[in-house]
Amino acid sequence: MPNFSEGRDRAVIHQIACAAIDAGASLLDIHADADHNRSVITFAGAPNTVVQAAYRAVETAVELLNLGTHEGVHPRIGVADVVPFVPVGKTSMDDCISAAEELAQRLGKELRLPAYLYEHAARRQEYRNLAHVRRVHLEALRAAEHGGPVALSPDEGPASVHPTAGAVAVGAREALVALNCWLEAPDVSSARRVAAAVREPASGLRGLKALGLWLPAEGRAQVAMNVTDVNNTPPHVAVRAVQRLSEGEGVSVSGSELVGLIPLSSVLAAAADSLGLERLEARQVLELAMEEKETSVEMETFLDSLASGAPAPGGGAASALAGALGAALASMVCNLTIGRPKYVEAEEATRSLLARAEAQRARLYGLMHEDEEAYGDLLAQYKLPKETQEERSRRDEKVEAALRRAADVPLHVARACMEVLAVLGDVATLGNPNAISDAGAGAHLAAAAARASLLNVRTNAALMKDRAQAQEYLREMEEVEQAVAKLSEQAVTTAIGRIR
Repeated sequence: MPNFSEGRDRAVIHQIACAAIDAGASLLDIHADADHNRSVITFAGAPNTVVQAAYRAVETAVELLNLGTHEGVHPRIGVADVVPFVPVGKTSMDDCISAAEELAQRLGKELRLPAYLYEHAARRQEYRNLAHVRRVHLEALRAAEHGGPVALSPDEGPASVHPTAGAVAVGAREALVALNCWLEAPDVSSARRVAAAVREPASGLRGLKALGLWLPAEGRAQVAMNVTDVNNTPPHVAVRAVQRLSEGEGVSVSGSELVGLIPLSSVLAAAADSLGLERLEARQVLELAMEEKETSVEMETFLDSLASGAPAPGGGAASALAGALGAALASMVCNLTIGRPKYVEAEEATRSLLARAEAQRARLYGLMHEDEEAYGDLLAQYKLPKETQEERSRRDEKVEAALRRAADVPLHVARACMEVLAVLGDVATLGNPNAISDAGAGAHLAAAAARASLLNVRTNAALMKDRAQAQEYLREMEEVEQAVAKLSEQAVTTAIGRIR
């Protein structure tokens, strides 16, 4: 979700977005603001595709934009100011960290951009917070302006700013919601006071960042917010806090603006609050319920394919499904705990567990399909011609690469199941005791899924000609097996101990 320092020239923004699309990414959204003079371009795809798309988009921005002539109310350190990778579906945070590191290295080496790694990708604790990255960078520039040396200390790239493109912050983070609230105020002073009072830690609202800004084109003040922990601070709660604090300033909030995209869970939470509902689930929304029905038909088709005798889908996809079922049971117990007065003390921790369970459920469901694709790719490589020495060498190389992929996917399944088991251990401890047997059932499913998926890792490793690589897979398998045994025993024992 890269942020570029251009929000006025639609043709330039379009060129930057097209660079990402041409690299194979799926464009999801473009948000541009003239006063901020900033655009947020959201695109998605497999990790390798998104890294290439991000590189091409930043490369285009470096060619077309000049930070020296840029004017806008939003803070920035470069024409491509921040480039955060956010995990969705089957992608893990580790995947996003790897993507951030790869992109930062390329931007530093090939485009000569000083690149800072932040949030989960940070190599240095002081760079974990994006605001600290900006502060360190700007302090170095101010020192240089007063005759001192330019003491930039990026993670990648040169220790001097690019003459026209500045620098870039590349990170890996969870999804956030960006909201702007407009204040009917004569100047920016009240917006700045509201922003200072609403942001963490002053307000106690976790993960809430805010700035008070004046928008000349609008002729009004704005409180610009990033909600980085939507599970503990739902976006509608942040807006309500701004409204309350603005009233204390004697001004009103005339409206708000969503920047980019918002998770469905946040929309449902806001709707439930507005309607006075204890909770609102996706299955209660007509269009989403219809999508769920379509998914159930897809599941029937999958089970028919599994039973058909075709080589794929097979045990790997079935293992991923079993792990996803375990994660779904973890979510079920969380949802039966959240909102119950008896368990209010555990609600914050339970919401966090729910977010972790849902992330792994989505990931494992995606890995079902990826396992089938990996097996199909392996079969295709085995069918390559092998008449000549050159053909045999090319075939062997492609088969070896396909075997690694066919081993990587079930290993990802097993590691995802480890996370599910860790969640279920805590769910069994904190969850509604009337549903604890479901936590135990989920633990049995996740453990079985992990062990079953490791059989596929072992099978593909045994076929590899690179024995050192095969041994590395076997070593990782042993680590995972030990962890699964420990986590499974903890979760099941805890669940049994609490069953009434």
